[in-house]
Amino acid sequence: MRLYHVTDRASADAILKHGFADAEVIHDDQEVLIGVWLADRCLAGEDDVGPRTGPVADVVLEIDLPARLVETYERRERGKPYREFCLPASVLNRHQVDAVRELEDVELNERRRQGDALEAP
Repeated sequence: MRLYHVTDRASADAILKHGFADAEVIHDDQEVLIGVWLADRCLAGEDDVGPRTGPVADVVLEIDLPARLVETYERRERGKPYREFCLPASVLNRHQVDAVRELEDVELNERRRQGDALEAP
C-alpha cells in the first residue's frame, strides 16, 4: 500500500538521514496519538484536513508498506474520502522511503485519489 507523509524540506532531510521520529498528534480533537501520520493520498492543501502546526509543508515522502502491517494503525472516520494511519516510527523505520517529491510536482488527481472503500468499524 502506497502511503504519503507531507512535511517540510528540513524535516524530510532529517527523516532520510536519521529515520522517522514519533510525535504527539491530536486526532480530530478527540484523542492524542503518538506516532507518524500518513494517508493513502497526498493531503497537502486539502480543506478537510485539520490545521497543521510548524513549518509550511512543501514535500511529500512516499513509502510502500504491506497492507496487513498498516491496517492495525488505521484511524477510521466515516465520511472521509481517504484513509489515515498513525504508525510508530519504529515500524516505519524498518522500511525505505521510496520517493521524496516537491508538492508542486504531485499531480492533482493523485492528491484527490479516493482511498479504498471502508467497511463500518
